[in-house]
Amino acid sequence: MKKKKYKPSIFINGKEINLVVLDEELIDISNWYRWFNDKKINTNTVHHVYPNTKELQIKFFKENIKNVSNKIQLGIYHIKDKILIGVISLNNINMHHKNCEFSAMLGEPKYQVLKYYTEAARLIISHGFISLGMQRIYSGTFNKDIHDVVCRMLEFKSEGVKRSAVFKDGKFHDVYTHSMLRSEFLSSKIYISK
Repeated sequence: MKKKKYKPSIFINGKEINLVVLDEELIDISNWYRWFNDKKINTNTVHHVYPNTKELQIKFFKENIKNVSNKIQLGIYHIKDKILIGVISLNNINMHHKNCEFSAMLGEPKYQVLKYYTEAARLIISHGFISLGMQRIYSGTFNKDIHDVVCRMLEFKSEGVKRSAVFKDGKFHDVYTHSMLRSEFLSSKIYISK
């Protein structure tokens, strides 16, 4: 019996990657749950505290992604290689205040390159400002180099530092925060008018 090929449900088309709807089948055939067990992959994340399993990832999907109204979490799917390489999201979507938090993770080591991160980020940030009508999209990281890249490559503005905000590897770390306003987005290089 032939195994059927997985055909992702594309939510946003890109050039080298698409942002796809996450589902249980994609969890089953991908390494998504394994990424959180890899200390190296999680060097710059708050993950790798508890072990993860496929069952726990499906539970997380059901409770925190599927049918959740204040979050859009999508898979970053490599078009040519037909593989889930990461996840990206707009979290804490507040339709009253018109703001949300941006986060992303490239989990497949071979694909942890800036071009995939920036393409995926452009797509979801554009969706946030254009389709959702956000006024402000914000983010943060405890890695100063990543903060600098987000500010330089995505044209986010540095907002400040949350002191000792994250506990990782036995010590507290500052979190560097940054954001982009709608007016900044519309005049940025990441904005693609249709």
